[in-house]
Amino acid sequence: MTTPRSSRRLLRRKNGRTRRAFTLVEVLVVMVIIAVLAMLTVPRLIGAQARQADIEAQAVRALLSQAAQRDAVSSDPLALRFDPARQELAVQSLQEKDGERTWRSLPLIRALHLSSIEIAGVSADGQPQPFDTELRIPFGGARPRPGLSLLLRTSADMPGAVRAWQVDLSPGQTVAVLRPVSAAAPLTPPETAAIDLDEQGLRTQPW
Repeated sequence: MTTPRSSRRLLRRKNGRTRRAFTLVEVLVVMVIIAVLAMLTVPRLIGAQARQADIEAQAVRALLSQAAQRDAVSSDPLALRFDPARQELAVQSLQEKDGERTWRSLPLIRALHLSSIEIAGVSADGQPQPFDTELRIPFGGARPRPGLSLLLRTSADMPGAVRAWQVDLSPGQTVAVLRPVSAAAPLTPPETAAIDLDEQGLRTQPW
């Protein structure tokens, strides 16, 4: 005869031992608890990853600004280098060692490893640059610094909507500008504003 208690608790006999299995209600309770925990944890995780993407975008802007400031006070040949395999962005200088001149990262400008964002476009003086292989844009020394623009997007494996930024460093500036752009927007180097001296009444003004 089956008792009410035994009808609610499924008994299984295995290897001579009686084991109690979980009831459907207990399984549903556990699933509800897991769902609630996921609802509380996932937004925080997405928020933390979004903040990390913002931090990395600001770090790219800071690195370009440091490169411009170093170029302004030094005559050494410099270069902006991007390694897509390591997702590493660095500022290098041309140094001589053992009679050979090689590009080496500057110790005072720390290389930047990207994990939450990725470079989706690079241009120098308005000309697109290939960034799927190792890229090095030299400047400094006898070479004037080109206008640099980088398009940044959140990594494909990040949850949430795709976000994008563009970093611009004009040739005559020592501070890069970071601005958010549409996720589907292409890289658009900033246009240099032209001044009509005749229109401004400055025809004889030296420039």
